[in-house]
Amino acid sequence: MNLFLATALYVLSLPFRLKCQKIGRDVLIGPGYSIFGCHLENVVIEDAVRVGSNAWIQTVPLANRPKPAILVGEGTNIGRNVTISAAKKVNIGRNCLFSFNVSIVDHNHAFENVSLSPLF
Repeated sequence: MNLFLATALYVLSLPFRLKCQKIGRDVLIGPGYSIFGCHLENVVIEDAVRVGSNAWIQTVPLANRPKPAILVGEGTNIGRNVTISAAKKVNIGRNCLFSFNVSIVDHNHAFENVSLSPLF
C-alpha cells in the first residue's frame, strides 16, 4: 500500500481510533464505519488487524451487567459489512479471518425495558 493511501485511511479512521480503548500498530480500518451512537470505550484491537469497509463494531452497555468488551487479536482480518457486538464479552483470537457479511454477537437485541421498542 502506498504512503498516500495509508495516510488517508489513517486520517479517515481517527474518530473510530479516538473512541476505542486501544488500537495497536499497523491497524487498517476501512471507510464507511459508523461511530454515531456506538459505544467503543472497551474495544481493544491489537496489532496488524484489518477491518473491512462498512464494518460495525460496538459494545452494548446495560445497567445490570458489567462493562461489555470486545478484543480483536493480533493479525485478524475482518471482512466488509461485518458486525461485532457485545453486551458481555466477545474475544476474537489471533490470526482469525472473517468473510464478508458475518455477524458475531453475544446477545439477542440486548435491551432492558421490554415495554419500549428497541428503537427508542
